[in-house]
Amino acid sequence: MAKQKSKPKKENNKKKGRIALQFILRRIAAVLVFLLVIAAIVATFTLFFHLKTIDVKGTLEIYSKQDIMDAAELKYNQSMFTFSARSIEKRIEGKLPYVSKVSVKRTLPSKVTITVLEADNALVVPNNLYGYLVLSRDLHIIRRTEGYTGKALEIYGISPKETAPGKELMDEDELHIEHLEMLLDLMEKYHVLSGATAVNVSDKLNLEVIYGERIYAVLGTSSYLERKVRMLEEMVTNQLEPDEYGRLDLSVSGKATFASLSEEDFKEIKKKVCTIQ
Repeated sequence: MAKQKSKPKKENNKKKGRIALQFILRRIAAVLVFLLVIAAIVATFTLFFHLKTIDVKGTLEIYSKQDIMDAAELKYNQSMFTFSARSIEKRIEGKLPYVSKVSVKRTLPSKVTITVLEADNALVVPNNLYGYLVLSRDLHIIRRTEGYTGKALEIYGISPKETAPGKELMDEDELHIEHLEMLLDLMEKYHVLSGATAVNVSDKLNLEVIYGERIYAVLGTSSYLERKVRMLEEMVTNQLEPDEYGRLDLSVSGKATFASLSEEDFKEIKKKVCTIQ
């Protein structure tokens, strides 16, 4: 029986090459169609979804709604897809130190909602003329406000020379500011800043602190102030009862003298400490 002749290898290779080429062309065509669809979708979103409404929510006492919007750096009529919610959250947190939590929600076709939670224990300077100056931690003025109901450390004994937002807190007597900066730094270092509700630096010989709405601490002069603040931390943390009212005399370095007070007597002392200049 005669053997069937096999097709030449060259012809088989050509056939395989044509099949491979057709496969590649089909894949390229599929990719191009996919890219065209994506491009059409992106163009549609870019052309028809623009920012029209910015809604700022939250109880704002330190910052205004405009402060939040300025920090977000959003622009009306920009595409809703040219920014990420997380990037805006980071931007606001980085620019506004008293924002403890912020969330940004994008709602198509044209709305962004920014929800802000302000941090507790802001620094405020009460004043008879304009209500309160809200300060950053480095004692720059954030804003003026007629009322303030949030948790705050109230600063007394300062007569501000400047009240405009962005300006550094200044007083006719530079020692008042110097003592205030020193006291705040040390209170922060020894973890009693968050528990304090008022400080008074009007008397250079007798710096005063109201702690926990129950302890009146007398620090005396700024001499050995770090030792005195460290002893304040030791007393309120480890020595005194959490519901005890009293006068804590730390004016003599290395010595702490505590005298119990009734709640009424403490309130009377606090009124004198919290006197607006």
